[in-house]
Amino acid sequence: MRYHSNIEADCIVAAYEPRRHMTYPHETNVFGIFSHEEWRDYLKWAVGHYDIIQSTTFPLAPAVAELYDWLSARIGRRHIWRETGFIHNYIYREDVLPAADYAGHKSDKGALPDPSRFPGRTFRVEDGHFLTDPYAVFYSSPEKGAYLKGSFNKWLPSMRDPEAFSPPQRETPRGSGSDIKVYVPYHKGALWKGLDEVISALETLKGEGYPLTIVTSENAGQIFPDLTLFGRSQPENSKAVAYPVPNHLMPEIFRRVDFVVDQIIMGSYGNTGIEAMLCGCPVVGQKRYADLAAAPLWNVERATLVDDIRRFLHIRETWDELGRQGREFALKVHTPRAVSGIAAATYAEILDSPKF
Repeated sequence: MRYHSNIEADCIVAAYEPRRHMTYPHETNVFGIFSHEEWRDYLKWAVGHYDIIQSTTFPLAPAVAELYDWLSARIGRRHIWRETGFIHNYIYREDVLPAADYAGHKSDKGALPDPSRFPGRTFRVEDGHFLTDPYAVFYSSPEKGAYLKGSFNKWLPSMRDPEAFSPPQRETPRGSGSDIKVYVPYHKGALWKGLDEVISALETLKGEGYPLTIVTSENAGQIFPDLTLFGRSQPENSKAVAYPVPNHLMPEIFRRVDFVVDQIIMGSYGNTGIEAMLCGCPVVGQKRYADLAAAPLWNVERATLVDDIRRFLHIRETWDELGRQGREFALKVHTPRAVSGIAAATYAEILDSPKF
């Protein structure tokens, strides 16, 4: 924000909960550790000092919801809510996330979503949507915007460094080798993504004779042994929380594989798709929503996945061009400069709009 859009901003990480002011007793933020009263006093000061206060997600904890409700009541649209994956806990939309897939969500024990579980009061739910007017909401990915209905809901995309995630200098076209390396962002903690089905589809195609090598975050160290930092492992009974591949090595994987198959359930590519496109790697995935209409990826559907990927395997001559277009699209949508421009324009629109 400061670098690209000349916005002076502070970022505070303070996970407020009842009876203790941080999720972890020694968690800090840029202002130090707040006591209960210090946090209250700071917020009373902040609402008069800042033009915009942007919170991080629809809350799960009642105390966080109470705070967000207070901010919205106090400063109206100048409090921007940000909506992330927690929205799946509150509204059931079969078109976004089928009921059967909730069963795999370990943190919620497979319970179907229920609006009564939302601890906030600012928004009400009607016909499968949070009604957000007159407030402003940024949603973190297009499928999450499907849960919202209002005049001031905007996609604020995830971002990546376009220099860190950059294309390779390739001597041969993608897909021209004796085997075709395809990356799938599968790991034990990958929920709600359909990646087991992706692996199954690729194994079916291997059985038909297609020369596929399936690369995942869990076997990449064996396929690319020179990437030595993949030596980390977890006990079999451990909770899978950390992504197995160090982030700084992901660009090298995208430069070495021929294409990526991203998530296939919710209708939108994820962070893997963003990073692969920036690296000029073709992406197979989904673009069900209007925000993604221009995304140059090979669209697949869950019900026809094997056939859709098979067709993709027969157009190898287009893969390099698809990768080039993906890089171009991601530079327009997912870089810090692009995202800060969306935020800056939204902030200006809010400040120019009538108060309510």
